[in-house]
Amino acid sequence: MGGFMNSLTEVFLKVLDMSVAATWMMLAVALLRALLKKAPRSLICLMWALTAVRLLCPLSFRSIFSLVPSFSPTDRVIARATESVITPAAVPSPSPSPSLPAVTKAPQAAASTVNLTEILAVIWLAGVVATLICAAVSYVRLRKKIAMTAPLEGNILLCDSVSSPFILGVIRPKIYLPSDMDGEKRELVLAHERAHLARKDHLLKPAAFAALALHWFNPLCWLSYALLCRDIEIACDERVIRDLGSDKKCAYSQALLDCSAPRRTAAACPIAFGEVGVKERVKNILNYKKPAFWLVISAVIICIAAAVCLLTDPAGVRLDKMTDFAGTDGAFEDISSITVAYEGKTFTVSDEAAVKSATDALKKIRIHKSPIDGSTPENRPSYLTVCINHGNGADTLFCFGKDLAEMYECGYFKESYSHRVVSPKEVEKFIDALAGCEVTEGGIVYGKTYYSDTVDDGKVNSTPSFKLDKDGKFEFSPGYLSSYLGIGSYRFDGVRLTLKTDDGKYVIALRAEGAAFRYYAADSSPEDVLKDGTVFN
Repeated sequence: MGGFMNSLTEVFLKVLDMSVAATWMMLAVALLRALLKKAPRSLICLMWALTAVRLLCPLSFRSIFSLVPSFSPTDRVIARATESVITPAAVPSPSPSPSLPAVTKAPQAAASTVNLTEILAVIWLAGVVATLICAAVSYVRLRKKIAMTAPLEGNILLCDSVSSPFILGVIRPKIYLPSDMDGEKRELVLAHERAHLARKDHLLKPAAFAALALHWFNPLCWLSYALLCRDIEIACDERVIRDLGSDKKCAYSQALLDCSAPRRTAAACPIAFGEVGVKERVKNILNYKKPAFWLVISAVIICIAAAVCLLTDPAGVRLDKMTDFAGTDGAFEDISSITVAYEGKTFTVSDEAAVKSATDALKKIRIHKSPIDGSTPENRPSYLTVCINHGNGADTLFCFGKDLAEMYECGYFKESYSHRVVSPKEVEKFIDALAGCEVTEGGIVYGKTYYSDTVDDGKVNSTPSFKLDKDGKFEFSPGYLSSYLGIGSYRFDGVRLTLKTDDGKYVIALRAEGAAFRYYAADSSPEDVLKDGTVFN
């Protein structure tokens, strides 16, 4: 049962993402439909068909021209509870060469959200089933109604129990006509139904209904389906008038009025001649004029541009191409080691082959360039912190949220922005590249006094020191020659340790290196409080 629920939840989240992405396409087509009233309606039908593809196809192409927003609500609200996240299956005990924990599932995280997601997934599935059952019942009733028919010619059948012509069937579609229809009216109706078959509307409408059933929770899908049903009828009307000539407008409009039928609820079939938008169609027929060539070309260009911009997802940018982002210029040059931190533990990898393999995987992680939001780093917890240590003593920091769907620009005391990760699996591949490598384990030892490596006259107590408590407080002493004892709060993200005294006198920035911490003057205030590069053990 657990496996089924997990699979159902994953499918539901994927459908939700597809629905959100397709919403922009549906809005654009509805807008184009209003703006391009004099353009061929078949062009709008093509746009609706592409929208159906967007709703039904789980795969998508990426493009630099995409205008689809990179933010997805499932990343923030629901996906956190179900995505694959990184957790240490068992934190290794300190040893000369522990190994980095592998990527594992963490279903215990955010348990209440998981339950809500499962409930929503079940409701979604129930809606899909209910929609399909309604369509199936409608189909069976119609089949019983037309059980008695008489062949006219080819795929055309006459039936006493129908009052309006329609097409039924997908693989072998048939045209059903009222038995009392004859003469010119029959020829006009057949021209319309044959236009449907030529345009493959008997395939488009069921596909669109399948998209509607899958995305029944999206009100724009219901609106789009209703507009599609109108547009495929108007497109066929235009084709018939174009083929038969303008002198048939009045006769065709009269046939449409004579065959008008009460409108049914949304259904996959049949394609009925006089059921949808009769008033609008008659008005359109009587006012129809062949569109000018320039209008057709302009409409085609606009629709192609809309399709390219809204049918594709943002391409994203690789981390090694983010030269204009804070702290990333030269991030992948002269790398001496990589430190990975999470769950309060720090693991440093210095093996040359492992560093190269992990660096190659890290470079390939793509993010969306447009930021999601901005806030101070203290207000945004980092679940996975990756620190690239350079040979010149500098470092570059990448921080990821718990679902690996967001990456943060990492500055300590300035505004920081989060960016959506294109594929969290790319982050997992980076972790996989490190899994099993020999590492140096580090982290905070609470209550321990860390002394600097500077020794004055052989007296360890004469050197600067600090001590960290579990409650987030620290004590700092500049040395035995100073009577000052700094007390304040600290922040540790697994790699960088920041000490801020309550009196505002000192801000001390350090970086974890295995079980030690190194002082960085550039990030500290004042910078000369300690010698740059001082190591505390």
